[in-house]
Amino acid sequence: MQSPVLAGFTTGAIPCVDSVEAGRIGLGLAADGLPGDTVPASRPSFTIEFYEDAQGRKPVLRWIEKELKPTQRRALVAAMQEILAFEGVGVCGTEFGRQLGHGLFEFRVRNPAAHLLLRVFCHAYGDKVVLLLAGYDKRRDPSRKRQAQEIERARKCLAGFRKRRIG
Repeated sequence: MQSPVLAGFTTGAIPCVDSVEAGRIGLGLAADGLPGDTVPASRPSFTIEFYEDAQGRKPVLRWIEKELKPTQRRALVAAMQEILAFEGVGVCGTEFGRQLGHGLFEFRVRNPAAHLLLRVFCHAYGDKVVLLLAGYDKRRDPSRKRQAQEIERARKCLAGFRKRRIG
């Protein structure tokens, strides 16, 4: 079932189509930055996938749908489509990301003028797939303690993903 909040973006087994549903983000923004008729774009190198826990929950998708304001949601999805899907783990070492070690990296979306400071913790695996493990709005709590808690949460998600993937 396609998310009404993210309608117009796809997921599932097809990388980079125009929507977000079963678990992947694809390409395609309208000229106004909203889902709809797409602006021509080159093919991204990476497929973006939402982590799914053992109970079938997708914490990053839930966060995007339920906790972010529409402007934050549009900015984050656009950044994932226009930057993360093309650069993958290559965002590390740029203003958009940094390595956190042990297969975890941080994707940063910030725009001080728009009061935007979002973090998404990711893992790259397989044939150029970026797994979205956890995310939060750093403007709501910029403390180091909160950052450490969110990184630890992402590490637990990654451990669960690896455990289920190995069998």
